[in-house]
Amino acid sequence: MLAITLTGYGVSPTTGLLGVVSYTLINNLVGILITPRIMGRHLRMHPFVVIVSVLAGGKLLGPVGVMLALPGAATLQALVTSMTRTRRAGARTVS
Repeated sequence: MLAITLTGYGVSPTTGLLGVVSYTLINNLVGILITPRIMGRHLRMHPFVVIVSVLAGGKLLGPVGVMLALPGAATLQALVTSMTRTRRAGARTVS
């Protein structure tokens, strides 16, 4: 972002400010709209679950929680899926 600011101010202050605003807007839109969908597809999680996991991790543990939120949510999802499959398989054999 520093490079955008300095290069823009080299042309004019308006260009520098426009560059910073554009970068901030695009970066936020990518973080809000695109990243959760890509991570959701890769981890096979709904984008809402990705967003809530990251926000909860950040609220509970700060920056470390943000980094650990998706692996933790994916692990929890795998455990729940595994237990429900085991329970369903056990119910089929007992009946």
